[in-house]
Amino acid sequence: MNTFRFWRAMAGCVGVVLGGVACGGGGSAIDAQTAPIEAWRSYCVATFPQGFESPATAFSRGFTANAGDEYLIARFFGFDGRSTTTLLLLTPAGPQDYDLRLEGGAALPYTTSCDLENTNEHLAVFATTTLFREATLATPLCELPAGTVRPLNAEAASGHSLADAAAGGDALVYEISLNALGAECAGAETGFARVPPVTVRDTSTHLVPIRTILGPA
Repeated sequence: MNTFRFWRAMAGCVGVVLGGVACGGGGSAIDAQTAPIEAWRSYCVATFPQGFESPATAFSRGFTANAGDEYLIARFFGFDGRSTTTLLLLTPAGPQDYDLRLEGGAALPYTTSCDLENTNEHLAVFATTTLFREATLATPLCELPAGTVRPLNAEAASGHSLADAAAGGDALVYEISLNALGAECAGAETGFARVPPVTVRDTSTHLVPIRTILGPA
């Protein structure tokens, strides 16, 4: 199947699901395939030149990278011989994050297009998302197209949290801090999105489609 057509079809479907209308029936998780990273190459990309396995810990899920696998870098912190990299595996539903923690001065197992000590943060939309004004999803606020990116405002809130609201089926409602994306949504500081379940690498999960990523300074 043509990768570009597959991406467009899946992204369109996910965008409708996030707006509250399912593409197809049932509440079971969609099997999310890996999405192309080409559109994001101007940001920080991690490439694994050889296979690498990061075991699960009490604080993070484990993952296995094959030679040639590529991830976007969402966060990097290094101090006193220790480092933590948050990597994003792209899918049409949104990114799945993995934390790679190294100690003892271990070298990074990936190469990167960025100087990790000199980056800027951005807020990115990975799947077209309809946001609502309240957790009940009664009043539409705005629609953010996939591929929208804005520089992160360090003085404003960012991130997301699970809202206390029923979304129907196995879907969850997340409250998302809009930060610099608020200008696209009538100046709102937060919005609520319905996030359906997907299966990534044999694990059922919910992928929030708006995430912070790193880009070159």
